[in-house]
Amino acid sequence: MGGNLSALRQECQDWKVSNWTPQVARGCKPLPTRKIKSAGEYVGVCRRLASKLVGAPVLEGNFRIDGRIVAMGWNHFSPSRWVRGVLENFIQYWNEAVDRPLVVGSDYNPGITTVRDAFVRGIPVWMVARFGDLLSDQRGRFVYPSGQALRRMMDISRAMRRMSYDVYRHHLSKSLLRILGRMSPEAQHIVISWVENDIQETRWATELYRPASIPWGALGPEILKLQDPHYRCAMAMRVEENKAPGQRALTLAGASGDNELARWLCPSYKLPLELARRVAMGESLSSLSDGQLTRKETHHWLSQQNVVWQGPLEWFCMTLGRGVEPNATYNVQLRSWNVARWVERIRTIGQWDQLTRERTIIGPGGQVITIRWFNRLDEIQDEDLIRGVQTTPNQAFTHAAERAGEAWMKKMRGDHRVLTSLPRGWRPFSSMRLLNTPASLVEEGTALKHCVGGYVDAVERGSSLIFGIDVIGHRSTLEIDRNGRVLQHRGESNGYPHELNRRLVQMFLRRLESA
Repeated sequence: MGGNLSALRQECQDWKVSNWTPQVARGCKPLPTRKIKSAGEYVGVCRRLASKLVGAPVLEGNFRIDGRIVAMGWNHFSPSRWVRGVLENFIQYWNEAVDRPLVVGSDYNPGITTVRDAFVRGIPVWMVARFGDLLSDQRGRFVYPSGQALRRMMDISRAMRRMSYDVYRHHLSKSLLRILGRMSPEAQHIVISWVENDIQETRWATELYRPASIPWGALGPEILKLQDPHYRCAMAMRVEENKAPGQRALTLAGASGDNELARWLCPSYKLPLELARRVAMGESLSSLSDGQLTRKETHHWLSQQNVVWQGPLEWFCMTLGRGVEPNATYNVQLRSWNVARWVERIRTIGQWDQLTRERTIIGPGGQVITIRWFNRLDEIQDEDLIRGVQTTPNQAFTHAAERAGEAWMKKMRGDHRVLTSLPRGWRPFSSMRLLNTPASLVEEGTALKHCVGGYVDAVERGSSLIFGIDVIGHRSTLEIDRNGRVLQHRGESNGYPHELNRRLVQMFLRRLESA
């Protein structure tokens, strides 16, 4: 009995009934929930729910989301969960996966149920964008691509991208597409030309062309000739010459001269004539970058060429920071491929913030200078990577600073020209020495291990006066302007100066005030 009463008490608390009794508890039975029986009813519930939520997707009005997209949550997500966040994620997934996201029923898009099933299963969006309807069988059931199935889909999608939509959609079987995807583009063009001629003769045949439908015996000799690179070049030029003038002008997009001939030799990429000739003669695409880029990187490099041709190293430098920070553009010229691969490894292991983080240093006049290592990557040379790609950013930039500092100090040690003189009326103590030559500034910086050697320009402009102070062996460096205002006073390694040195500076300032 006690267990039943405690259960009734908990039920009353759940239903927010303060004065509970067994009779009240029995009367607080929850109303039976009515199951949503159709996709249309599910869409209506989602629209009403979204109108009451702040920040929910727009499901009503002129700019509302297509109901077919909203209905994809039926039997998979509750209306509240679908509207409160999952729908936005699915819309973003849909926009990246299809060619025409605003036209849900377009034949150029994969089926929306296929995209929904891939979204629910966590399939990468690039796979849906590439394979499309290949991810579903004839009954519309989702097919998870793995192993042999994934390789077959890759061959089929490769063949699809090389031909018009109408041909492969309505006349070619998947088995034939798979074979065509494993051929070269020129060999596939021979087979597709025969299919198009046969379709015209039979006036749009309704049956699918399968591998057994192709006369391989008749087409085989011409396909074998494609092994000769000279024949491939001649055939590519002949195909372009046989096009109608209007179609040819549309294909070449206004190209002329060497650019037109390059498009004949290598229609897949916009290459300069010399590189297009090398590809047509049988060289691999990776050899165009002297073997510095992988096959995948080479494909992206050649596919992203626009009006201005970019070399492989220049393109690789532009892609280093892509995707690390939103709405950020990084473009820096690196000195070599070794440095470029070192920067790529820094991004891969998650240390990119060490390059983009702002750092402060004390400059002439006590001014605070803000720098970022990323903006100074062009100073890194191969010799600064003391541990190869395993070199940390701090090690590389420390070595680069030491290397540049040694070269600069070697030059300044021989420069004894007078940069400035004491203002009239100034009488420093004997323990204070005016550093008014580049050589003396470099010597002071080397002895006290700080950066006063780089203050040559500030002293020459007259914005700073530098004194080296030595009080019974305690050394420090004083920077002061011509108005008697102390800009900074540093000891060894930019440390705090000794008490005797500070007192000497105070006495010197009082002498200036009384002068």
